[in-house]
Amino acid sequence: GKHRIKATLNQIARGWLQRRKIEPPPLPAARPIRERPTILVAAEIMHSNHVQYRYFGQYLRQLRTAFRLVLVTERREIDEHNIKLFDEHHGFERERTGAYLAKVVEIARAVGPDIVFWPSVGMRHWGTALANLRLAPIQMTGLGHSASTFSPTVDYYLIEEGYVGDPTLFSETVILLPDETFRFERMPGLVSPAPAIREVARPLRVVLPSNLLKLNPRFLNVLARIRAAATRPLELHVFPNVAGVELEAGRVMVQRYLPGATVHPVLRYERYLELLNACDLNLSPFPFGGLHSVVDSLRQGVPVVALEGEEPHARTDAMLLRLLGMPAWLVVGTEEEYAAAALRLIEDDALRVEVSRAALACDVDGRLFGDATTPLGRDVVDAVTWLHRHHEAIQASGKKAWSAPERAGFGG
Repeated sequence: GKHRIKATLNQIARGWLQRRKIEPPPLPAARPIRERPTILVAAEIMHSNHVQYRYFGQYLRQLRTAFRLVLVTERREIDEHNIKLFDEHHGFERERTGAYLAKVVEIARAVGPDIVFWPSVGMRHWGTALANLRLAPIQMTGLGHSASTFSPTVDYYLIEEGYVGDPTLFSETVILLPDETFRFERMPGLVSPAPAIREVARPLRVVLPSNLLKLNPRFLNVLARIRAAATRPLELHVFPNVAGVELEAGRVMVQRYLPGATVHPVLRYERYLELLNACDLNLSPFPFGGLHSVVDSLRQGVPVVALEGEEPHARTDAMLLRLLGMPAWLVVGTEEEYAAAALRLIEDDALRVEVSRAALACDVDGRLFGDATTPLGRDVVDAVTWLHRHHEAIQASGKKAWSAPERAGFGG
């Protein structure tokens, strides 16, 4: 029930906007169906060295084949790479007063979009506020924030099937995309280090590539139990991706559970990959998993253990491990199974190396990444074209989740 508070918070956000006379633009009484509709992509984060760009780049490339794409985001998020994904872009500066929100609404009014796409809602407070306004006849979001908005003005959640354990955890109508067609956008200029699998690891290096917000007592307690049960020394490396006071507070917390663990500061992505590459095992956090750190680890031949739950953020790791054909026992359902799987790899060098080689054999780069030179899929653009054509009928049906076969049988 942790999402229930969002309904109240959204109501507060709408009241705050109304008191400042920040109102949505008037929409046409009858929704026009254009030959090339416009999607306003309201991106809380979009710069090309961020995982949001990596996750949604191929989505946007697909959508642009049938829609006119317009980006609105903070100026600092716009760079030479991401503007190539759009037909038009608008930047704004955040201000302490919040008055800039009216400027963003004015941009939306001038663009007149048929659809607003929020890749995430919740990574920036301006996104949370403005996602409570009806800026277009159709509004949708995606996995950028890994949870439902519970905003009455967001109609659809576009997401891969493997992330959805229970559609009732979403307030939006869920548009399911096939897992096997998913592709990340290749980050510009990235050169990954050559994998360095250690046949014998003394000590065995465990990487915890977990943002600070994902570290919690349940997860840290299980890690402490694993270290206590291990018959060999473990060297723990934590990457909370924070600096300053947050970093120092994180170090205090981690040391309380895992004395002697190394807690790294914010690093350049290339340096982070170098340190990750020197590790032997990734124990992914729960209940909020890793997704991009899982991709990074498998690409370097570092095995991953994951605990699967019902929320989207608790299913990302499992979805990727299954998609890539990694051993099924790496995905577990309980803390006890998690500890057992981790110790199985820790205590058996030969097994760990076998799993590492299996990860490299997956060809993560070739299997999961694309760019402007690779063939585009159709699943995203087909799904959004379908919901644009049939929006009123979809909403009237009351159906909570739509798979690709179900969409094909409902108006084509």
